[in-house]
Amino acid sequence: MGRDLRGPWRLAAAAFALTLVLAPPAVAGEPVPNFSGLWHMNAARSDDVRAKIEEAAGGGMVASAGGPRGDWGNIKGGEGDEVERVRLRELMLEELEQAAKSLEIAQTASEVKLMHGDAGVRIFYFGREGVRSSASGLKLKTSVRWHGQQLVIEEFGEDKTHIAEMYTLLPGGDQMAVSFLWESRFLHAPLKLGLIFDRDKGGS
Repeated sequence: MGRDLRGPWRLAAAAFALTLVLAPPAVAGEPVPNFSGLWHMNAARSDDVRAKIEEAAGGGMVASAGGPRGDWGNIKGGEGDEVERVRLRELMLEELEQAAKSLEIAQTASEVKLMHGDAGVRIFYFGREGVRSSASGLKLKTSVRWHGQQLVIEEFGEDKTHIAEMYTLLPGGDQMAVSFLWESRFLHAPLKLGLIFDRDKGGS
């Protein structure tokens, strides 16, 4: 059996914001890792996506003055934020649980394309910002860059939304670590995920 990478990578995930600040930018002409290929999440070495979402976003019921509620009708005042919290929770579950199962990456010198199966395709261009709409219709400004040997993707939107991903190719090239951060004013706490992916050597 291989070495258990969960502990070291969770430490890396906890230091994610600091890494973005301190990691050196890629030097022009320096070779960068090639993430192209099909990857499958190694569940045994990754965080539990659903449990982490529930930890950050809370339960699936709308809490009102009268107690938990399952419907979203007639919400007034501060309860509107509670509705948005539940909606964001469901969006996270829908997008991230599917996307984390498998990931296909197509990388060139000018762009990175991330294909998440039924969850859709995202394209990021080096050297310029882009704009995309999330599944909920939220407009996000996007960017991608190299910090040393790490690929960093960031997205910013309304309601203090900040989504950041850091991709690291592990020694040997057959495993990839992904540190994921999702911040929003509707979350109880930022969502932080540490995931390990195995390369599909058969390409199937």
